Amino acid sequence: TWEVLEQEEISKDVSVFSADPSKGDIEPNQSQKIEVTLQGMKKGPLTAHLNIEVSSKGIPEKIIMTAEVLGPKIEVVPDLKVFPDVKVLTKSEAKITVENVSDIPANYTAFTKEKNSVFHVDPRTGVLAPAEKKELTITCTPDDAQLFDDTLYIQVTDGECKQTKLRAKAYGTSICLKDFKSEIDESGGNK
Repeated sequence: TWEVLEQEEISKDVSVFSADPSKGDIEPNQSQKIEVTLQGMKKGPLTAHLNIEVSSKGIPEKIIMTAEVLGPKIEVVPDLKVFPDVKVLTKSEAKITVENVSDIPANYTAFTKEKNSVFHVDPRTGVLAPAEKKELTITCTPDDAQLFDDTLYIQVTDGECKQTKLRAKAYGTSICLKDFKSEIDESGGNK
């Protein structure tokens, strides 16, 4: 007769495990397969102890389990987004796709490298369910006629940080007149 002993409460902050079956009998010269599910609570290397009490022995058998706990993983398409010929002071939009390719939810935050960037992302934060794809809208509003380069970072909580290069070529001028009216007075000068 054997039985997997209850996990110590203090170790549940690091990992939680379950065994199926958790107890049983083994005939002489036979074996028993035990499926152990291990869930890590923190990203990084993990060591957990599984204790099995065997009735014929006085002390439990200790099995040391090791694992590398990984956070959520995402893919971003494309890794370069170009906005060709964007008129100064006008908005131009493009889409990128973010996909959660892991089996756990991925909380993300998207932001640009440059603080005062001409590029903006929406939505900036969100949660992707396992295997979910989401389109993010990148808006470019150039303020001068020049080439703009920036990097969009998509940081996953307890996971990786993906990058997409952003580039826009702006044309036109940032100087404009709206509703300009000239009035000439009777003496020929402007008012």
